Amino acid sequence: QEYALTVASVLRITGEKTLLARSPVVASTFADRNPHADVLHLIQLELLKRARAAGATGGEPDEQLQRLLLLSVNGIAAAMQSTG
Repeated sequence: QEYALTVASVLRITGEKTLLARSPVVASTFADRNPHADVLHLIQLELLKRARAAGATGGEPDEQLQRLLLLSVNGIAAAMQSTG
C-alpha cells in the first residue's frame, strides 16, 4: 500500500505515466535484474524473520544464520551494482 502511494506521488510530481519513462535503459536494466533480485529479497526476509525470532527469545542467531544473512546482503548488493 505504501509502495503504491509512493509510486503515485512520484508519477504525479514527474508528470510521467510510468516510472523511469525518461530512462528506458535503466528501466530495462531493472526489468532484467528484478526477477533475480526478488528471490534474494525473499530469502533475506525469511532470514531476518529467523534472526529476529532468536533475538526475541533473548538469544543470538546462530553462526550459520548470521553467515547466510550476510551472504544475502552481499548478493543483493551485487545485484544492485549496475544500478547504483
